[in-house]
Amino acid sequence: MIYSNVEISPDRAYVLFVGDVKYIDTTTLLADRLARRYGKPVETINILPNMPSPYMAGKFIIINSALAEYISRDGDGKYFLPLDNINAEVSSSPYVKRVIDEILRSQSDVFINVHKNTPELTLPDGERIRAIGPSPDLFDYFDNKINQRRVAGQLEIPVPHGYAADSFDELVRLYRTHYNGDAFVMSARGFGGNGTEKISNFEDLLSSEKLRGKEKFIISELLDVESSPAALGLVANDGEILVASVSDQIMEGGVNYMGNVYPSNAGSENVERMKEYTRKLGQLMGRKWYRGFFGVDFMVDKKGNLYFAEINPRKIGHTSEVIMAYRTTMPDAVSLPELEFSAVTAGTFGTDLSGYEMPQLNWGVLCPHAEKGQQTLNYVPRERMEEDIFKDSGVTVLEHPGKDVNFLEKGKVARVVCAINGDYDSDPRQEIFARLGEAKQRIEVA
Repeated sequence: MIYSNVEISPDRAYVLFVGDVKYIDTTTLLADRLARRYGKPVETINILPNMPSPYMAGKFIIINSALAEYISRDGDGKYFLPLDNINAEVSSSPYVKRVIDEILRSQSDVFINVHKNTPELTLPDGERIRAIGPSPDLFDYFDNKINQRRVAGQLEIPVPHGYAADSFDELVRLYRTHYNGDAFVMSARGFGGNGTEKISNFEDLLSSEKLRGKEKFIISELLDVESSPAALGLVANDGEILVASVSDQIMEGGVNYMGNVYPSNAGSENVERMKEYTRKLGQLMGRKWYRGFFGVDFMVDKKGNLYFAEINPRKIGHTSEVIMAYRTTMPDAVSLPELEFSAVTAGTFGTDLSGYEMPQLNWGVLCPHAEKGQQTLNYVPRERMEEDIFKDSGVTVLEHPGKDVNFLEKGKVARVVCAINGDYDSDPRQEIFARLGEAKQRIEVA
């Protein structure tokens, strides 16, 4: 553990969040629901791998053993280090277990809202300690891209022509046999571009850092991709599926996720197909007792053909923006985090979804990165609350870690959000890209 400001009061109830700072707002809208459950005010304890932005208030536990070791060895400077599996560190932390035990002395149970409910999160017991999200075994199944392709094929959702490889040696054989030129390779597990590579020749395959150490793969034709849309869905059961949004991903080099812009410009027919395919996938997942948020990535080629790319069985990169868009346009409706809570705890949304139409406003989110060895040169404070720019239009920089933060590995240095609500003189999409770009220029690293 690196830091904690947590003190437990019997006069309050608590919910835990575990994951990256950009998903914190997926918990805040549960406060009123949980306050009614426990009969007292609710606070969130956020368990993160790195220190939050200086402006952020609340209760925090920072856990990152590799970062803690670096700090103890190299001094008191400010550092950022990504953590691939915070769930394992949280589950093995005696401090977190003591905090949970203390919470349970004065409330009947405690919920852990997670970015992704991997099998390494062993704290939930299904009774007094419960995770808000799909079960770990279903996360594990649907996180495997080989299983994903099989499921998409069963539902007759178009996928790029390709093959599964059970080892790197088999991947090499398949490449030599069927491609020996341009190809697209994904490891069976990975997200945000991790484990994904475009291959032009045999040397590219052998030298890829992203594929090194991976065990199983998908190799497929390399499409001439025009756009990479993504759908966000929510499953309560096989009959209650909400397709909450379809947006376009902002991709760096065609493989590295950098953000999203909404709505998608993939064309009305393709948007309707994506909604249909996402609903079909959600129904299949629901039959297997999957409950909670999920994402589906697609690809549209230069000819307008739509293809399935992957399932993300978790909260995805722009979940917070979709939640905020619904909260802005439907302020009196049950929020998306509350719908997920009902789905996980009761197996139903418990409300009529007929009025949940995709919000008629434009928004974009961009997550600039710093490279390994770079340092932030300035601090970009939050100028406006995210909910304010969704209500009144504008742009804001969120989650900037502060000045003189050293990046020990490549990682997200901030989240830039722009929204346009209402009529606008120019093209809203282009205006969003322009504003995101201008805000990004204020984030200085070297």
